[in-house]
Amino acid sequence: MKSKILFLLIIVIFESCSFQNKNDYENFKLNGKVNSVRETTYQAEEKFGEISKGEIGRKSYDILSKDGLIIFNQDGKLKTITIYETHSDKDEIFQKLVYKYTEKICSEVDTYSSDGELEEKITTEIKNGKIIKEISYDSEGKLKSTLEYKYGRNNNKKQAIRYDSNSVIVSKSNYEYSNRDKVKQTETFAKNGKLKSKGTYDKNGNLIEYVWFKDNGKVEMKSLTKYDENNFEIENTLFDDNHEIYSITKYEYSDFDENGNWLKRVQFDNDGDYVDGKYVVSDKFKAEYIVEREITYY
Repeated sequence: MKSKILFLLIIVIFESCSFQNKNDYENFKLNGKVNSVRETTYQAEEKFGEISKGEIGRKSYDILSKDGLIIFNQDGKLKTITIYETHSDKDEIFQKLVYKYTEKICSEVDTYSSDGELEEKITTEIKNGKIIKEISYDSEGKLKSTLEYKYGRNNNKKQAIRYDSNSVIVSKSNYEYSNRDKVKQTETFAKNGKLKSKGTYDKNGNLIEYVWFKDNGKVEMKSLTKYDENNFEIENTLFDDNHEIYSITKYEYSDFDENGNWLKRVQFDNDGDYVDGKYVVSDKFKAEYIVEREITYY
């Protein structure tokens, strides 16, 4: 479940043109004029008290966790994102996204399948230097959905409304900002008007709490995330609908380059287990994965 949640959140970011930042480095917490970032995952092995790289790729149950190659253009905007299968030592493509721009504003995102066929095309409508609408089409050119944006103070996005192909509202998201123009809260409502999810952010714009709700208004799942002084994620805890801990994951970073970007991250999962259907937290953590980065610069 956790891998599915994380991957879906990442894909939402990848497939959207809606970021209004000067560049995309901030979204990926990168420093310097980055050209590309390639991440490769290895299963961690612990031998004689040392953690080392084992088999390349993730374990079979992490079927939705992927590695990728991100390429930025000279303006620091996304150019392409190539997502790879992580159960092979070959560069087997799972999906590729290609971004296009008009006057440095995202105007189109094309998503291609592993065989190079177009899966989806997103085009945008731009007004006064801002994206006011994203229109999504399927591989045959048929309308899938439309996403409209409204803006408030300092041109911050305050609302996003998604419509289906019949112009029926599917969801509505509201955004609140701090005095520093950082997002501090988001709320997404389903088409029936009921709260679907809620995100809370710290003063640096890091997502620290995300809650999914059932149709009856009760919590379905909650995620709590902690960050270090560099705004790198260092711990994530998931809770189930009974407010019991579902999983705890910690991250340690090392091998930073001259720009302060991390080159190695080790993921540790809590070594607890389920007893009578309830997760019992352990005081020990087991190294699960090692992620290595290759970063190039302009």
